[in-house]
Amino acid sequence: MRARLLRNTFPAIGAGAGLLPSALHLVSESSAAAPLLLVGSIAVVSVATAGVMIGCRQSRWKAAKWVPWLGCGGLIGAGLIGPLRIAPYILVATFVFAAVAAMSGVGGIRGMLTRAGAVLTGVIVSFACLWPFTLGRHRPIAHESYLSTELRSHTLLAGIPLHDVWIAHLSGGGQGRTLRDLNTAMADGVTGDETVVLMATLAMYELVARVLGLAREECVNTASSIAQRLTETDRQRSIYPPGEHGVVYCFEREALLEIRTCVAHAFYVFALEPEEGGYSLYWGAYANRVSPLTPYYMRLIDPVRRLVVYPSVLQLIEHRWRATWRAPPRGSAL
Repeated sequence: MRARLLRNTFPAIGAGAGLLPSALHLVSESSAAAPLLLVGSIAVVSVATAGVMIGCRQSRWKAAKWVPWLGCGGLIGAGLIGPLRIAPYILVATFVFAAVAAMSGVGGIRGMLTRAGAVLTGVIVSFACLWPFTLGRHRPIAHESYLSTELRSHTLLAGIPLHDVWIAHLSGGGQGRTLRDLNTAMADGVTGDETVVLMATLAMYELVARVLGLAREECVNTASSIAQRLTETDRQRSIYPPGEHGVVYCFEREALLEIRTCVAHAFYVFALEPEEGGYSLYWGAYANRVSPLTPYYMRLIDPVRRLVVYPSVLQLIEHRWRATWRAPPRGSAL
């Protein structure tokens, strides 16, 4: 009787721990996506909890023993897509579900493999369910609106293929905001809003680059820098000295960054343009071919870049902007 009571109590504790991060996110954020995130989390955790309850009550079903592991994987998937600051709550919930799963028994090597597959399935399903409410809000846009803006980079990067363009809509901020203000907002008040999967992806990319030697000095130094095309006027306009940390130039509302490896010569353009109620931040990505491996390399990293890295970074930028400058009341001038 006591064991059954514990089995029925643990899932409830796990559900509460799993929903707490979303509730805190809803209270602390003014984003319109926060309620959607809460609804998505409720759906994922509720289904997992219901499955665990059924599995505990109907232990005669062999398939029911997979359910706690599915719930555990579902919470891990939610933790991967969530900010670092809510990761401890997700970990608590995951350990609770794991404890319930352990009570159901492992069942030898075959049982371990089966339950490991259930965890992986739970991670994938949870990530897919929550992605549209969070990272899925950011997708590449048509090139036309970006190319129609008056930017110095359009001239400097003429002839270099434009890979894709992204946009972040930054509400509020008042008049006269520049990239310097955005950089200050990103640098101040680090709160762990980076997603777990973003940090893991960047760390893995750096490790792979080191192992494969993609950033060797001989490769970087022999590549031609776009900074050689800058005029003296460009250099004087730049807020930050060209050449530091890959910065080619950084004007008040436009910046060009350059990244060179053995297989790719990439350029990133950031342009801050006023719009009604705030600003639009364009993020253009260019890739110049430097070896026969360049097209294959870009195709290889595109899924992770477009599904994880860029959406996570844009989400982080929007969050830091909102935390610094709240949107003005409706009807007020920018």
